[in-house]
Amino acid sequence: MENKPGIPVWILCLLVLTAVMFAGVVYAGVVTYQDGVVEVSVHEKRAGGENIHLILPGVLVPAALHLVPKEKMKDEMHGEAREIEEWLPAARIAARELERIPDGPLVEVDDHHDHVRIFKRGGSLIVDVDDNQNTVHVSVPVALVRSVAENLHISSGSA
Repeated sequence: MENKPGIPVWILCLLVLTAVMFAGVVYAGVVTYQDGVVEVSVHEKRAGGENIHLILPGVLVPAALHLVPKEKMKDEMHGEAREIEEWLPAARIAARELERIPDGPLVEVDDHHDHVRIFKRGGSLIVDVDDNQNTVHVSVPVALVRSVAENLHISSGSA
């Protein structure tokens, strides 16, 4: 029998490990793309004020909700939990309908000092607030809003 030189086992292991790591990175990218990103910007207008800009993968929001114990959430909200529970069915319906409506303004409030704009653009729900003290911008994927509304349970009896 003739011995043919082959690929060393350590090179095969290295190739397999590289393929697995690459697949993990691709999977993380796909999940982030599907769930979108949550963007939060806060600018304090006072001298020396803070500027905060966060961009977080949307997949972290439902994951974080599942990590919070229901009883702890109920305790933190005190008596407000019951009132929130009553509004959850309406919030679920509104979140589903939000995906169906066309892009455009939803709420606009302007007075002497405060300006609030809530609108839908490109699959995101955007909230912009500008007052004497702060400028705040929050952008959340509409699909994430629906997902959170569908999965939010404050009390153990919620469906």
